[in-house]
Amino acid sequence: MVLAILALCLLAAAGLGVYCWKVLVWNPENLTTEVQEASYRKLVDYADEYGSGLMSDAEQAEILDLKADYDSLAPRQKKEIDAYFAEQTRSGDYPNGRTFEEIWQEQTEKKQAAEDAAQPQFQELTSFLANWNDKTDQEKRQIVNYRDFYKGLTQSLKTQVDDQLRAATGQTFSQLVSEQEEAMRSEQVAHQEQVDAQKAELQAQIDALNQELQTYIQYGSSLSEELNAATVAGQDTSEIEAQITANNAYVQELSGQISSLEYQRDSLQ
Repeated sequence: MVLAILALCLLAAAGLGVYCWKVLVWNPENLTTEVQEASYRKLVDYADEYGSGLMSDAEQAEILDLKADYDSLAPRQKKEIDAYFAEQTRSGDYPNGRTFEEIWQEQTEKKQAAEDAAQPQFQELTSFLANWNDKTDQEKRQIVNYRDFYKGLTQSLKTQVDDQLRAATGQTFSQLVSEQEEAMRSEQVAHQEQVDAQKAELQAQIDALNQELQTYIQYGSSLSEELNAATVAGQDTSEIEAQITANNAYVQELSGQISSLEYQRDSLQ
């Protein structure tokens, strides 16, 4: 009986041992390769340096190269690394610390922002806006030509542009564009009023010349009738012919003046 009980206890202990061995040894979370262990150590070293607060910006950005190492870790290792990062990065701004992925995301966004800021369109736009208050009114009108540049920027770069303009003018890019568009509309209205006034003045001159032209055309017709009558009567027609020649020349001159004024009128825009 005692032997039987002993045998059962041994079997139970063996079964528990087998169970613990499977959980602790064969549990995938506890299985790691040499590569994973090496990656783990690199991440620990980075966390130590990051936590020291002595890292340069370039050194902080090295976390971008560690993403593959982090992704290769076993689940248990990731939990441990995240806990280690949180411990090393606790501060007044981050009382609970920060995980690897939080820092990696921050550095990814910084890298993207730096690449965006190097875009030629962004550089050209900020260069144009740099001395805004020193520009003439006509130079400021050119901001409307940069609308597509601004629309194509990321939200982060748009914010940078707006912050730059707020500091110099108290207005955002869109507000300045609207202001200049309104100024251009006012200028166009004033210009059109001026053009209309000039056209009206020219038209008045044209109308007056046309009336004068019709008078001399009619006078020419009467001279032609006098010439015919004098010819039939056998009278001297030299004086009438001279008058007709002078009248025709003046009619031609008036027609030229009218054509010139009409050209000026039609050229106004």
